[in-house]
Amino acid sequence: MNNTDMASEKPAITRDEHPMRIFLYSLATRKPTEDIASHLYGLLAAHHERVVRMEAISEKEPSQVADITLSSPLTGTTLPRYQADAQAARLEAVTNVHLLERMTHPTSVLLTGPSAHMGMDPLLIEAGAMLAADLQARVFLLVAGEDGLDAPDSFEELHTRIASAISWAQRGGARVSGVFVTDTPADALPAYVSSVPVWSAQAPDDDAVYAICQRPLTPVVTPAAFQYSLLEKARAAGKTIVLPESEDRRVLTAANYLLDQGIVGILLCGRAEQIREHAESFGLHAVAERARILEPTDDLLHRMADRLVKIRATSRRPLTAEQALELVQQPSYFGTMCVDMGLADGMVSGAAHSTADTVRPALQIIKTRPGNKLVSGAMIMCLDQRIDLYADVALLSNPTADQLAEVARESAHTARLFGLNPVVGLLSYSTGTSGKGPDVDLVREAAQKTKRENPDLPVTGPIQFDAAWSEEVAQMKAPDDPVAGHVNVFVLPDLSSSNVAVKAVQRVGQAVAIGPILQGLNKPVNDLSRGATTRDIINTIAVTAIEA
Repeated sequence: MNNTDMASEKPAITRDEHPMRIFLYSLATRKPTEDIASHLYGLLAAHHERVVRMEAISEKEPSQVADITLSSPLTGTTLPRYQADAQAARLEAVTNVHLLERMTHPTSVLLTGPSAHMGMDPLLIEAGAMLAADLQARVFLLVAGEDGLDAPDSFEELHTRIASAISWAQRGGARVSGVFVTDTPADALPAYVSSVPVWSAQAPDDDAVYAICQRPLTPVVTPAAFQYSLLEKARAAGKTIVLPESEDRRVLTAANYLLDQGIVGILLCGRAEQIREHAESFGLHAVAERARILEPTDDLLHRMADRLVKIRATSRRPLTAEQALELVQQPSYFGTMCVDMGLADGMVSGAAHSTADTVRPALQIIKTRPGNKLVSGAMIMCLDQRIDLYADVALLSNPTADQLAEVARESAHTARLFGLNPVVGLLSYSTGTSGKGPDVDLVREAAQKTKRENPDLPVTGPIQFDAAWSEEVAQMKAPDDPVAGHVNVFVLPDLSSSNVAVKAVQRVGQAVAIGPILQGLNKPVNDLSRGATTRDIINTIAVTAIEA
């Protein structure tokens, strides 16, 4: 989208997904900030039936009780929380803005940043911009002018200051629609800086400002926006997920959040009195009051064991009744049997157990979907302005060409499930016909098989990561390949490379990693890392509910 937003015609208001959102991010002192915020509120209120104002990011922690009123708006998040954990704070803000909209049903929302002067700290500007991108909000900047605190010494310095603020805001993913400058006459200001209109805060062009406010924005998919969309999809699915590791505080905390938000139903396994006491001791009241708890009674264990004996009767290693009874007392087997018997729609485990402990009962009991020969793992990687999927990241050490093709197909299916339009790249150390060798030949065979079996799926391979990721590199390395440079589903050639890739992207790229998501099963069972955070567990439970 053109950042100028300068067309003269007044387009119709479109709010199919959410109200018009305007984010005023101030780099001025409190009074001019409040003055321009009030002016924008009045401008919006003159055209819209209901306008609400919300402090998207505040300097300090809000009071314990926040009334949703125009004089005391709900807070999205705070600078202390942002500095402690930026990703968690961004998701908190997105959640709170949506909560405000569900409660008040506004036609437009005016969002503000810190109300006190924060200086020209580029990192703070970028932080506000990232939050605006998360919220799919149009951004107006307020910059201190001639008489402001820390005022520029010259017109040239003011111009540089405005350009710098715009640059950092856009670097954070925001769409800057205009700049207000305090304490500076309109005739002393440039009309545009970096193609963005500039007005005096004392005399803004209301017609131009409102015309810009109405223009539709091209959404930017950010980690916080994507995670929120997962939670909303999970809420709409209305599923129940079993968590067999009910003694783990992280698991209980995640379950409490999801129950409190009404996102999924939770089934915990264990002794009810013990679990409730444990939850209450941590202040997890939603778990104590609303989680379903399934106790491993003798009758239930014997019914599970009988069922497991029947499932394994035709396998190479059938079980005796005694062996089955011993297995179903293990948390992962107990949880998997809950899914098999229809007591839950999916399972999440692994916070206190190995991947093998989670995957083995799933393979033995749930088994693969018809037409699938294997189970693989995908990881969703959320960077600041793009969402990608990597596979296989969990199970296949050295896959064959047929297995890689199945991973590619299943990964595309997973991508669609979570709202991504899959463009698949089968990665190698060679792009196209530039390299030779058995490893390249294997990937080439897998890519050809994937294309034959999925003619409507955009596929490329063998291809190097940079040519798959970057349009500029693709123009040099694969100019005749329309898929190169647009890949968002990366199929790695082996488990070693996938493990290195996802950890490098997560750490160096500061990506939010969601998964691994087990692909190919009849019913969803997903594994956690033993180092999983509460947020990781929340995301994985949401993913499992969507899969179900």
